[in-house]
Amino acid sequence: MPSSTPRRSGERVKTDRRDASYLASLYAASLMTTINIPDEEQEAIRSMLHCREDLRETLSRSKQQILTCLLTRGFQCTGKSHWTKMIHTWVRALPVTEMDQITLHIYLCELERLEQEVFRHEVDLAEVTNQGRCQEPVKVLIAFRGISLVSALTLIFELGDTRQFAHPRQLIAFLGLVPSKHNSVNRAKRDGTTKTGNVHVGNAMISAARKCARPPRCSWVLIEWQQAVSAEVVSITWKSQHRLDKCFQGVFQTKPRCGADTAVAHEPVGLLCIAPYLKNPSTLPLCVIESCLMGKRWTWQEAPRNSPALTCIWLMNAREKISATPQEPEIMRIVLQDKIHEYQTD
Repeated sequence: MPSSTPRRSGERVKTDRRDASYLASLYAASLMTTINIPDEEQEAIRSMLHCREDLRETLSRSKQQILTCLLTRGFQCTGKSHWTKMIHTWVRALPVTEMDQITLHIYLCELERLEQEVFRHEVDLAEVTNQGRCQEPVKVLIAFRGISLVSALTLIFELGDTRQFAHPRQLIAFLGLVPSKHNSVNRAKRDGTTKTGNVHVGNAMISAARKCARPPRCSWVLIEWQQAVSAEVVSITWKSQHRLDKCFQGVFQTKPRCGADTAVAHEPVGLLCIAPYLKNPSTLPLCVIESCLMGKRWTWQEAPRNSPALTCIWLMNAREKISATPQEPEIMRIVLQDKIHEYQTD
């Protein structure tokens, strides 16, 4: 991006020739990376996703209006869920005045219309996914528990190319899922999450973490989705469920449910950095491999950056430790082997 290009503070002359020469020198020094610019199709799908989110907000507001109207009349819904078929029948059969019946009838008709609009919109999104070029990434993402079709599309089209982030920590900070910090002299204070960056992706991650707050299991729908991906991806999805469950068990002891969802929401973000490379593991950046290995209980040193020979030795040591651990997913062994072959050929 032009705003991210380094500039000297005293430089006041800007011409096309100087810009071309300066950009060429940055590219020769490997200080610039290519990014994915969204086209018209991607922008259109983003607009569809934003429209669906607006419809969901309107639907939630309509439900709250009905509950408020009933509460002012002395009626309160009791049960695990407020919006089932039995609740609709119960609301229509309430002993209220004729004017209140007209009011509730208008509210319920509007609610049913919004539900149909949301359903039709999600069907249109599914058809667009089957026809577009994002079909393969969506198959990989929806194989993970907690990530629906809409969430997968949001992650793909809102973030674009995740290779623009050099490290998963940068992506987590971009989504605003890291705690804010105020350090001064000997005082250190931590507040809530920064809530910066893309709100749509942040909400999708919190929703995915909320659905993983239960013990690891696979529903019939999730099993059907996982049949479309490889066994390596399925092993990673199962391992991610155990990791999230372990994180939730620790966070629940100190935080309420609503705070725990946000506190653990950064865990699924690492999958976003790996998912685009599952089909071609040899293209996985070294920093992502290093981040995955740093999460182990073993003691790891950072990978050498300037020496291909030392980096190859570092990867070979990592492969030996991974091979000695049978419960590790097979995809990590494939990734390390491909990276070693890449450095040996260079």
